Amino acid sequence: MAQSPDLGSPLWWMLRLERKRQDNTRRLDTLNAYSTGDHPLPEGDERARELFRSFQRKARTNYCGLVASSVAERLHVDGFRSGSSGDAAADNLAWQIWQDNSLDADSELVHAAALTFSEAYVLVGVDNGRPVISIEDPRYVAVELDPLNRRRMIAGVKTWLDDPADEKRAVLYLLHSVHYFKAPQPQYVGQPLEWSETSADFTGDPAPEANPLGELPLVRFINRPQLDGAGLGEFEDAIDIQDRINNVTLDRLVIAKLQAYRQRWIKGMPSEDEDGNPLDLPFVPGVDMLWSVDADPSDVEFGEFAQVDLRPLLEAARDDVTSFITLTGLPPHYVAGDLVNASADALAAAEARLVAKVKARQRIFGESWERVLNLAARWINVELPPDTEIIWADPERKTDAQLADAAVKKQAAGVPWRQRMEDLHYSPAQIDRMETDRAADALLAFTAKPQPTPTNATPSPPA
Repeated sequence: MAQSPDLGSPLWWMLRLERKRQDNTRRLDTLNAYSTGDHPLPEGDERARELFRSFQRKARTNYCGLVASSVAERLHVDGFRSGSSGDAAADNLAWQIWQDNSLDADSELVHAAALTFSEAYVLVGVDNGRPVISIEDPRYVAVELDPLNRRRMIAGVKTWLDDPADEKRAVLYLLHSVHYFKAPQPQYVGQPLEWSETSADFTGDPAPEANPLGELPLVRFINRPQLDGAGLGEFEDAIDIQDRINNVTLDRLVIAKLQAYRQRWIKGMPSEDEDGNPLDLPFVPGVDMLWSVDADPSDVEFGEFAQVDLRPLLEAARDDVTSFITLTGLPPHYVAGDLVNASADALAAAEARLVAKVKARQRIFGESWERVLNLAARWINVELPPDTEIIWADPERKTDAQLADAAVKKQAAGVPWRQRMEDLHYSPAQIDRMETDRAADALLAFTAKPQPTPTNATPSPPA
């Protein structure tokens, strides 16, 4: 019997969000497949599908994954900075939370997931008085956005499969409460899950009655946000072009194997050998094969079919790759690989659009990371300064000489020393250590400097 909970009850929210999650799973699985290169096999002739199965696999070129990774590899958090309302203690606390949760590495997973799936989630909790930040797969999370504020979530659910217990489990987060649900594994495909709320969490402790934060402990990272609150995967609008590239590549592989040579033929060749055994001469293409048909022996003919010109297919593939690059902003030399001995200015121009994309993602993801840190601090009853911001690594590729030259010019313009070190891409921990070393060097230099010898002469009395 279908469950019919009361409107707005925890079970009502559980069923609503689970349907929303399931509806979105197929799209996210498709995006994940294209990101990892597991594209649908390009279609060939129905009669030769099994024969060309290996060709279909070889025809896939993972440009979609390259689009996402080209952005992800330039998204790295170097540290945090609070403005005039903050201090070094607040910055150190944020960095300690970051390091305790191994986010130097795991933050890369968040960025990669958001770029691929169009969204990613981070769950912020507390364990023994320490903030715990976990990375969540968006295929197992669903949220409800406030219709009046697309940045605010009013409900969220995280689901997973517990294999030992052979059941589905879920945690529902509302603004003022947290609820735990479980459901038996379905016995057949399409069977609806029968969710039931439990009175304890999944560690055996009593379920909490309230959400002390007064807001969801989930933080959403959205890529390419739209006005309706949805997002787009980094390559989502280029999937059709990826399919075109794969199809043209399949055609080229098949033709190169079966038709890119001169097929020989003979008419009038006997169909039996000298012993009267039938000759097996099927019409199987191959460079070592001969096609033969029976005819009058007095009318024997030899010949060969013309080979197929592959240049049109190569040009078509090149045009599709160009369209893919244009649509996604992928630097041409990431694909072509023929940018040899290019100047720094030429490389910068080729990567200008990619750099602009990365900076846009930094602004969007930075807001979410700031929210993560604020929630983590609130779990331990600490308020971070409201103007705390993320320090991102520079997405532009610059040499040490270029950075040093810029630092000298900034010093002449009056830029403080610590800011110049940030611009040289040192982390806050490295800058703190260098600051201590500078003070130690200054003290050592002062003590090593010869001091003037005081004179004991008594000044002469005035005349």
